[in-house]
Amino acid sequence: MMRMLMGKRLALAISLLSITVFTESRAFAGFQVNQFDTLIVSDGPGGGIGGEYRIDVLSNGAGEDFRTFCVQLHQTLIYGELLTVAALSQKSEGNSGTGGTQFLTARASALYREFLRGQSLAGNTANSNQSFLPLYGSTTYKHNGPDQGGAPLPDDGLAMQNAIWFYQGQLAASSVAGNKFVTAVEALATARGWSAGLLAYQLTATDASLYGGVDILNLRRIGGVEAQDILAYGGPDLIIEIPEPSAFAIFGLGFLTFVVRGLRKSTASTSN
Repeated sequence: MMRMLMGKRLALAISLLSITVFTESRAFAGFQVNQFDTLIVSDGPGGGIGGEYRIDVLSNGAGEDFRTFCVQLHQTLIYGELLTVAALSQKSEGNSGTGGTQFLTARASALYREFLRGQSLAGNTANSNQSFLPLYGSTTYKHNGPDQGGAPLPDDGLAMQNAIWFYQGQLAASSVAGNKFVTAVEALATARGWSAGLLAYQLTATDASLYGGVDILNLRRIGGVEAQDILAYGGPDLIIEIPEPSAFAIFGLGFLTFVVRGLRKSTASTSN
């Protein structure tokens, strides 16, 4: 009878050990920026003009805080220049010579969210140079060469930047012919039932949780001079879950130890 009871306890302990629960989660790639924050922009991977850009928010200490792309084609960023976040908004700033004011489109928002989500899913470090964007279907995002400070090569950073510019009215359709990110986000838009001109703030609550939450940072130079507009995301749901032993598994390990000791005592008493 004692052996049967111990056998049942042993089976229960082993079953508890087999349970793994995803209990540790890690936010990645997004960063909360506030109005009036001061930041510095530096070059990132991607040949040609535009993003990726590395952003260092000074209130968070030295070092890269997130990566981004610019919204306006004809406004400039000077690497190392101190810039202030004048506003977090859903529209870019600019006169007619820079494309004028443009609201953030749902497609541009989705591209940036997927860029960040891809970094998260791959567990990228800030300086990784590898494929990491499972945008929609089998689309991937890959750096093909060193940063622009080295020898720039055609790169998915530039392709992503061009796609964002296109959806923000900065480039003609002919400029993104064959752009895989445009193809991917159009497939996504079709699957989600998005209209052609859907804006980010018009997304449904469900779609906004997946593809919204992106702000346009309206930047200013010293003296309040208008600078470039860039994308940022500070929401809470860029989360990956990391499997670790659950409380059940830990309890099962202790319970297994107890059962094994009980079996040994039972065997010893029987042999005596």
